[in-house]
This record gives sequence, C-alpha cells and structure tokens, in this order.
Amino acid sequence: MRHCVRRLVLASVIVAISPAVAAAQSPAGSTIAAAPTLTLGAPASGGGQNIDFWRLPLVGGDKVSIATSLPSHDVSGWPYQFDLFAPETEDSTFAQAFPVSEASAEVGGAATQYVAVQAPYTGTFVLAVCEHPNTGCQALAGQARVMIPYTFTTTPHPSAATLRKRKLAAALRECSKLRGPKRAACIRAAKHRYG
Repeated sequence: MRHCVRRLVLASVIVAISPAVAAAQSPAGSTIAAAPTLTLGAPASGGGQNIDFWRLPLVGGDKVSIATSLPSHDVSGWPYQFDLFAPETEDSTFAQAFPVSEASAEVGGAATQYVAVQAPYTGTFVLAVCEHPNTGCQALAGQARVMIPYTFTTTPHPSAATLRKRKLAAALRECSKLRGPKRAACIRAAKHRYG
C-alpha cells in the first residue's frame, strides 16, 4: 500500500511542475561521477533515486543556506539529509566516507525549511541528499530506495576572507584603469586595506 501512495504522490508532483520551471532547475546526478556542478542561487531538483549528488565549489568558511520544499508525507519527522562530503570523495569511497558538514530538514514542518552546510576549507565538495537515512546518506549507498521528488535553492554566505578577496579584486580592477605612480599607489592602498 505504501508503494502505491508514493507512486501517486510522484505522479502529482510531476504534473504540477511546468516544463519552464523544470528546465530552469539543476537536476541531480545519480552518482558522484555524474554529479553536475550546482550553481549557487539557482533552483535544484532531486528525487527518483536513492541518493542525489551535486558538486559544490566553496571557499573555506563559506556557508550555504538551503531553502527546501519537501513533499508532503504521511509520517511527520521523515528527514531529508543534506550532507557535504570532501572533494576527494568518489563513488568507490562514498560508503565509508564521513560528511564534513551535515543538516537535515523534517517532512511535516513548514512548507519551506531552511538548513545550512559550511565548507571547512576550499575545494569542490560533493553535496549528497537523501531521504530518511539511518545515520547519513552514505548508509544508503547501494540500496534500492527511491526518494520522492523535492526542490531547493541555495543562498551563499561568504566568509569574511572571501569578502575581503572579492573587495581586493574589485579594487585592483579600479586601479588597473590608472597609469604610472597613481596606479602603483592605488595597488598598494588596496592590498593594505583588503590584503
């Protein structure tokens, strides 16, 4: 009976998403090797497999808020897990890996829920999303479960170091418009202020 209910929910979700909305979303990869790079701020969609994967380039200290719209479910508290894994994580090592940052959203709560993950260092991380894991997404590796479709958007929250680098780059671009001693003085001042 439960499988029938899931199929009905899946069909209703697919009908509710217009082709234009679906085309704008970044779909998940079914493996780490096939994981697309997630563009921060762009909508993403997943479901239909046991674990969804994206690549996520981040600078150390950067935090990413995830606003997720989860499907309605007959069990309150059914979690969707958002796990951030180290850049070197591969399909062959995923089952033994541990997330460097993790968060979960509960089905049955608000229509949109907010969670966050944070990069401990700079790299292109693996974002894994799964439904109702026992201990984490890696525990579901190789299982035949199928998630109900869901959507989310990300909002970057750059670290102070990232903001300083961006300001330095912008200041150096302005300095490049100058010539001679003014340009050299501008570069020194920008590096002193933001470097």
